[in-house]
Amino acid sequence: MYQIRWIGQGGFLLSDGKITLAIDPYLSDLVEISDGLKRLVPPAVNKDEFHPDYIFLTHEHIDHLDYLTVDAMPKGGVKFLVPPVCKPILTQHGVKEEAIDLLEEGDERKVGAFTIKTVWADHTEGSLGALVTVDDVTVYFTGDTLYSEKLGNGVKADVIECCINGRWGNMNHEEAALVAKKVGAKLAIPNHYGMFAENTADPADFKKALKGTGIAYFEMTYNVPFDVTSLLPKKAPFRFDHNNINVIDLEKSLAFYKEALGLEPVREIQAPDGSFRIVYLGDGRTGHCLELTWLRDWEKDHYDLGDDEFHIALVADDFEAAHRKHEEMGCICCENASMGIYFIADPDEYWIEIIPDRAKAKKD
Repeated sequence: MYQIRWIGQGGFLLSDGKITLAIDPYLSDLVEISDGLKRLVPPAVNKDEFHPDYIFLTHEHIDHLDYLTVDAMPKGGVKFLVPPVCKPILTQHGVKEEAIDLLEEGDERKVGAFTIKTVWADHTEGSLGALVTVDDVTVYFTGDTLYSEKLGNGVKADVIECCINGRWGNMNHEEAALVAKKVGAKLAIPNHYGMFAENTADPADFKKALKGTGIAYFEMTYNVPFDVTSLLPKKAPFRFDHNNINVIDLEKSLAFYKEALGLEPVREIQAPDGSFRIVYLGDGRTGHCLELTWLRDWEKDHYDLGDDEFHIALVADDFEAAHRKHEEMGCICCENASMGIYFIADPDEYWIEIIPDRAKAKKD
């Protein structure tokens, strides 16, 4: 079970069916008292009765570390997982030091069925995001953060819970969509809107920004729990590993794939009697390989590829530079300008589709 309940802003109550993990709960009118911004929705929980097992805080801002809620809540047995900047505020408001567990970027904690791994965020000094995993389902809670090339580095997540308000130190909906694609999310969920009229956004804009990415969109209902696992596509009991093609001249093919596409051998199999040789080529990024098979006793000087028109496809970091290189090599065999792609042919006439990096182009 991986239940999420949105309690406003970047605040959540997570449940594995046994324990409750709160993230950045804002349950008071502290922002109105401090800055004059009125809540647009009532508190999701009465702060006097708020008693999760754990509270994870991403940073010290008062709509995330709500010290009026800390004052009012029964604190016995509650463990606070926080960056160092939050500790003095918590102790000033009645939290005992032994109830505080300090977290830095890259730290990991196991609480109930949840595994929490902290990641970098660009907001205040020491701000954190978090990867929260249950039963192989990982949700990336970005926390409050600006967009940056660094944001999401090294992160792989099934779901992203991302801020989209685009002001006061947070990324906007278009930037959030870029991060969603970067971390490989299958499902994207917007947050940090709808609490204050002066600091909100339209989640429909985020949905539009995801169009064409293949990432599913889900819009939470305030204070209504949902099981995030039910929203994800079921994983197949298999995963892609490699594709094979048979080649006539292995050394010629190896040279072509290195020059044209930068693919390098990652492993090799040779028959003891020399009857076959198999070389696996990798891109240095994914685990997927292209298997080149050479058969010594193949009697023809070519392979009949038939009419199946099968092909492999690769994304070019620099599409225009790749096109120039392949023009110089004389290996372009088909161009489809309307789709913005082209194909090259290898020495055995296998076709390789070259695709531009559309996510990068959209960002540029």
